[in-house]
Amino acid sequence: MNHWTSQLVEADEALLAITDQLGRGRVDSSTALRNVLATLSKLRRVTWVGTVMTKDPRLLLVAAANDLQPQLAQYVEAMNPAGTAPNISFSLRVIETGEPVLVPEASFEEFVAMQAPEVVDHMEQNQVPYSQTGSIGFAVVPMRTRGSTIGTLAIFDQDPPGPLTEQDVKWLQAIGDRVAAIVDSAQVHAAADIRLDRLTGLRHVALAVSGSRDLRLTLQVIMDEAVAGLEVDAADILVLDKAEGMLRLVASTGFQTTAIPEYRLPVAEEVLGKDGHGQREWAERGPNETRRRTLFAREGFRSKRASPLLAHGQMAGLLEVFSRSEVAPDQEWIDFLEALASQAAVAIDLARLRDGCESNSPRPIPQARLAVAEFNRVETEILGFVVEGMSNAGIATRVHLSQSTVKFHVHRILRKVGVVNRTELARKATKEGWV
Repeated sequence: MNHWTSQLVEADEALLAITDQLGRGRVDSSTALRNVLATLSKLRRVTWVGTVMTKDPRLLLVAAANDLQPQLAQYVEAMNPAGTAPNISFSLRVIETGEPVLVPEASFEEFVAMQAPEVVDHMEQNQVPYSQTGSIGFAVVPMRTRGSTIGTLAIFDQDPPGPLTEQDVKWLQAIGDRVAAIVDSAQVHAAADIRLDRLTGLRHVALAVSGSRDLRLTLQVIMDEAVAGLEVDAADILVLDKAEGMLRLVASTGFQTTAIPEYRLPVAEEVLGKDGHGQREWAERGPNETRRRTLFAREGFRSKRASPLLAHGQMAGLLEVFSRSEVAPDQEWIDFLEALASQAAVAIDLARLRDGCESNSPRPIPQARLAVAEFNRVETEILGFVVEGMSNAGIATRVHLSQSTVKFHVHRILRKVGVVNRTELARKATKEGWV
């Protein structure tokens, strides 16, 4: 068995162990790629760089590892931060052509001359963490699975004992295809988990819409599911007053600002439509943001998406979601946002119908002081963790329940107490001495 065959066998064994680990838990493609590169850098102690195409064709996920010189890997990743277009010209060429790139050996000056202008600028502004007097050999191969290229795998060998050869390329290609299978599997499993979470979220929303007469609580459930299922930072719901042609903020979550003004935003005719129907293209633009510019700047939002609330073919309002990082939604993401917006429209429509039927609305009954005995054992335990500020994931670990079950119990407690969010719940529970 020659040297490269022996290393390939070792790589196979290591990658098989990683595949087994990934099968036991929820791991996204980024984590899978980093785990793989960390393992490979122990087998061949060079700088490993992997790229994976994302849903946004302009962006690549870039990860690097070097077991002996981790600062080199950190340098590569700092050059290609998440959410930005990558500066790895060789990888882009390999993805576009499907052909590997091999540079057996080059001086540092020759290596720099091969780079894209953005890379050269970065290297001039940020000191490269290794000697610039030696040589560099590198190879880049496509990562292929199921008949398509999903990214690239590369090795960069500083001061190699000898020039890299075609044998190195063949060895790297064999490993690259194995890595592609692992990353692709992680992507498939992650997508399936996301779909399941979103389906569960829609079920929670449907139960809230059909089972609760408290519109505030129902809208809170919808916004919570939007933040979790769309992986955004904040959400709000605006309701349309057609007589005034204004959108009024009625609910929000995830904002860092302690007090959000109750904005009333004008609705342009091209957005509302001359017949009063909501226009789907508004889902991309949203209303005029001039009045909220200061708020958005203070919150650090970088992207916003919105979907109209349509009831009986008429616009009832708007569901907006905000993120402090760039969002590249796919069709399933957009479909989930629109499904939540539809549920919000139904909830608002039902509330208006109830208000119309109850002509003599009774005065609200003062909220009675709840005794601890009115919570069951699980609710009491979960309430204590909520007061401590623990997330649903943390609570699930402590009480040995799924996150979905914990979320259900939290919403049930909110409904019992008559508050709309966890902050109010914690404040009231502390004041009443329930925990």
